[in-house]
Amino acid sequence: MSDAATADVRTTGRYDVVRTPDLAPHERAAVAPLAADPAVAAFLRPRAPGATWKAVDATVLAVLERPTAPAPADVVDRLVVDGVLERRRDGGWTSGPGADGSPLPPGDAHEAVRHAARLLAAGVDDVDVLARRLYVHGTLPATARWRAAPADADATTHRLLLGRPQVRAVLDGWRHGSDAHWVRWWHPGTDPRRPVQDKAYVCVPPEHLPDAFAATVGVLAAHVPPGDAAAVKVGTGPRGALRPDRLVVHGLRPAAVDALTRAVDDACGDVDPTPLPFTGRPGSRVRTGTDPAEPPLAWLSPSWRSHVCRLVARALLDAGDADDPTAVVAARLRADGVDPVRWEPVARGPVLPGTARPGTALTAPRAQAGVTP
Repeated sequence: MSDAATADVRTTGRYDVVRTPDLAPHERAAVAPLAADPAVAAFLRPRAPGATWKAVDATVLAVLERPTAPAPADVVDRLVVDGVLERRRDGGWTSGPGADGSPLPPGDAHEAVRHAARLLAAGVDDVDVLARRLYVHGTLPATARWRAAPADADATTHRLLLGRPQVRAVLDGWRHGSDAHWVRWWHPGTDPRRPVQDKAYVCVPPEHLPDAFAATVGVLAAHVPPGDAAAVKVGTGPRGALRPDRLVVHGLRPAAVDALTRAVDDACGDVDPTPLPFTGRPGSRVRTGTDPAEPPLAWLSPSWRSHVCRLVARALLDAGDADDPTAVVAARLRADGVDPVRWEPVARGPVLPGTARPGTALTAPRAQAGVTP
């Protein structure tokens, strides 16, 4: 984590720093359970009525107590985006999302964020609910045909392999498993207990899944070297077929992802790609993502998209009624270590909300915001 010279940074005056032991009883009750977290060194009490409290660790507290001293660059960036600090620019001072970059580019993620912002305006202000709605954005409606289709894993396997003896022959030597959510096949030599980080998502309509699956198996057989870990999974039943990430491939190297893109394009003709927000290669039938090597306990799942959706939900809650919520989200993601164009982690790694990584600023739950002494 590099240091930034902060002579051109100062506090905005929108918050008072209150160390945890100095909280009044009603304030402590309002920000619980964060007040009991040993990683939380202080709270930022907003001066504006109804604004959101923030909890900060010792690294952030040190920056706020000495804003002109050298400080970790990513911490300063996050505090500028959050409106806690402001940065000198073009002869003036600026803070908030406008101080760092541009809004989200058009595409699946932009639409998902806009939809979540409308939910927030309608009163959906729970971070878990918003994150889940962001995660499932792009789910297709269930037609009568899909509602009548069998929901078990065996039926899913049968539909994928029907009339495809060559695909079946390849998969006969692979480990196979299923549950209520996924039907999986592991490339020979892959340990199912060991997570494979790199993902490719095949984004085609459900009726094209058998063709896309056959193309995927062909690429895995031809482009995954012996001993490399790789796997493919397909959503179980109608519900799995209609989810936005209905066909996922694990463990492909970049050249194999290119080969998969060509194979899917050849197999599916001119069909439009289906939406899948917060993934790389936006607009392609094959998107990409990378899960963490060692998921922290604070993550809801070892999933990059799950983590990004939670960051976006928190950013929207903090944005309130901002004129352009996508600008707030883009700026917060950049400060949290996410590239909001390529949808991949930047070199310094993502800041995880709710964890004690040095330099993290945590947002108190929305229901606790706006508490005044």
